[in-house]
Amino acid sequence: GEVDAQAPAKLQKVEEDGGVAAAVPDQPSATAEAEEKAESDSEGDLERKFEQERAVGIEEFLYDRAKGFSGEMKKRYEDFLVSEVAPDGTVVHLTDQTPPDLGAMGREAATKAAGVDVAKATGDEAEVQLRKHLEDLLGAEEAGRLAAFVEETAKLPMREKKAASLTLAASGDKQHRTQVHKAIKVLWAQTEGAATRTDDSGAVVVTLGKKGRDTRGGRGPKGQWSSELPAYVEFVLLKENKDTTRVVSDLSRRLGRKPNVFAYAGTKDRRGVTTQRMTAHKVTPQELLRQTAQDRQLFVGNFKLRDTPLKLGQLYGNRFGIVVRDVVADHPSTIAAAMHNCKERGFINYYGMQRFGTGSTRTHTVGIALLKDSYEDAVKLILNPGDSSRPGHAALQKYADTGDAGAALGLLPRYGMNIEHTLLTGLKRHGARDFNNAFMMLPRNLRMLYVHAHQAYLWNSLASERIRMFGQKVVAGDLVLAAPAEQEGDEELELQEKPKAKPVHMVTEEEVENYSIFDVVIPLPGEGVIFPGNGLEQVFERLLEKDGLTRAMYGAQKKYNNYGDYRKIIERPLDLTWRIESYEDENVPVLASDKHALLGLDAPVPEKGAKTSVVVELTLHKSTYATMCLREILKQPTHWNQ
Repeated sequence: GEVDAQAPAKLQKVEEDGGVAAAVPDQPSATAEAEEKAESDSEGDLERKFEQERAVGIEEFLYDRAKGFSGEMKKRYEDFLVSEVAPDGTVVHLTDQTPPDLGAMGREAATKAAGVDVAKATGDEAEVQLRKHLEDLLGAEEAGRLAAFVEETAKLPMREKKAASLTLAASGDKQHRTQVHKAIKVLWAQTEGAATRTDDSGAVVVTLGKKGRDTRGGRGPKGQWSSELPAYVEFVLLKENKDTTRVVSDLSRRLGRKPNVFAYAGTKDRRGVTTQRMTAHKVTPQELLRQTAQDRQLFVGNFKLRDTPLKLGQLYGNRFGIVVRDVVADHPSTIAAAMHNCKERGFINYYGMQRFGTGSTRTHTVGIALLKDSYEDAVKLILNPGDSSRPGHAALQKYADTGDAGAALGLLPRYGMNIEHTLLTGLKRHGARDFNNAFMMLPRNLRMLYVHAHQAYLWNSLASERIRMFGQKVVAGDLVLAAPAEQEGDEELELQEKPKAKPVHMVTEEEVENYSIFDVVIPLPGEGVIFPGNGLEQVFERLLEKDGLTRAMYGAQKKYNNYGDYRKIIERPLDLTWRIESYEDENVPVLASDKHALLGLDAPVPEKGAKTSVVVELTLHKSTYATMCLREILKQPTHWNQ
C-alpha cells in the first residue's frame, strides 16, 4: 500500500520518537456536550448494526478489534466495482456492443453443412459451388429442372407461387436427401422462401413463397431460431445499483419470455457496478440491445454463441475495486497493519448480509417458515410492510390491514417489486387463503433462496461458535477436505442439481500439527454431511431447536434442495492492494468502471481535499464476500443494505 502525499495531516503526522500522533480534527468541536452526544449516537448506531449482523450469525473477528480504523463502504454505488473472474482466470469486462450477424452466421453454417467450404468460398462463389453440389447430388437433368422451377415460379403472384410444388426423383438414401434439403434451403430460402419436405415415396418436394428468415437477427417467422446455430447467446452484463435476479426478471418481462431463458454463474451485489457473464436461450443480441437501450444503468455486449447455458458456480471468483470513504485512523500505519493482517491471516468466511436480503424481513426467517411447511407465514413475512421508508409500504400496509390482495396490487409501484407483485397476484388469482399456490408462482430459484438463507445463517452461527471455542488453532475433531477440491466456497447453495459430495477427514490428536486453520472446513447443514467431533453438532441441534425445527424436518424438504456442503472457515484475499487518497467532493467517483470506456467517458479524477479514502483492490474465490473481508479490516459492521 501507499500513502497519498496530499492525504490529510491527521493521517500523516508522526511524533519524532516514532510514536503515533493523535488524530487532528478537521474543525474545532462545538462543545464537549455536543461531542459526547455525537459520540453516543454514533456508538448506538454502530451497536444496532452489530446487532443486525449477530441476528444472522456474524458475531466474531479473527484478531484484535481495537486495531481497525473507521470508514464507510458503499457510500456511493460507484465505490464498489465487481468483475466476475471466469474459470480460466480471465477477468470479465464489457468492451464491445457490436452484435454478430446471426443470419449470416446461420447461412454460413448451413452452407458448410451443405458441402461448401465457406472459408474458401463466399457470396457468388459459394452459390456457384452450391449449384455444382446440387448437380452432383441430383444429376444435371434433375438439377436443371429444379433451377427452372425456381426461376419460373418466382415470377408468379404469391397465391399461385405458394400453390406450386416440384417433386424430385425419389431416393432411398436418407443422408443423400438431407444434403439435398440443406443445399436447396441455403440457396433459395432467403430469397424465394424455399421450403422442402420428404413425401412417403422418399422424394424431396420443393415449394416457394414461405417468408424468409430475418437475416439481421437470426430469427424468422414466428420467432424460430436457425437450426444451424448454437442455441445460446453468451453476453457480458454490466449493471449499476441493480439486483441480478431483478434484472433477469425485468428483462424476461420486456422480452415476453420466461426468466429461465437466462442463466448465470452467480449473483452479484446490488449496490455496486458489476460485470458478469450470462447466457440467453435463443434470444438475439439485437433483442437484448433493444430492450436495454433506454436503461442507462444496464448494458450488454461481448456477444458470442455457445451450445450450452451457464450454470451456477461456473466461475473462479470475483475481482473487486472498493473505495472506503470518510476514513479516520490514528496513523497510516494502523491502516497498513489492518491490511497486512487480513492479507496474511485472512477473515472469517461468513455469508454476507446480502445473502439475507435488504427488505424489512430477513430471508432466513422466511426459510424457517417454509421448512415448517407454513406458506401463510412465509408469504406474510415477505409482504411485511415494515416501516414507512420501505418501497411499496402503503400497498403492503393495505394488505396487512385488510387482506385484500387486489386493493394492495392497485397501490403497488409498477417496477422494482416483482416478488411482492407475484405473491399478491397469486393471492388474487387463487384465493385470499391459498398461500401455497401464491408462493409457488415465484421462480424456483427464488423459492429455494429462502431455505438456502437459513442454511447460511446456520453456517455463520457454527463458524462463530467454532472461533469462540478454539480460536485459530486446529484441534482434534476438526474437519478438513480429504482430497483437493476443485475450489471451495462456490454457488452450490443455489444449484438445482445435487452437488457432488466432497470427501472430508476428521483430524485426530496426532494430526493437528499437519494442518492449519486455512484447511479447516465447517459443514453447511443439509443432506449428506457429517459434523466435526468437537461439539459443533450439539450447537447445530440447539440452533434448530431455537428456530422450532428438528433435524428430521431439516432433511425432509427435497423440493428446496437443501443439500449439505463444506465451506472453509477462513479465507484469504488474493492479490490484495491498497492506497490512501484524499478527496474533497464525495459525489465524484474515484474508480473508473467499464462504462467509462464503453461510452467514451473520461476517467474520474477526484479533486484532492480534506477527506480521506482507502482504495482496496482484491480477488476473492466464488461465494466469498468482499464485505466480510472489509469488515475484518475495518473492525466495524457492514450496513444492512449492502
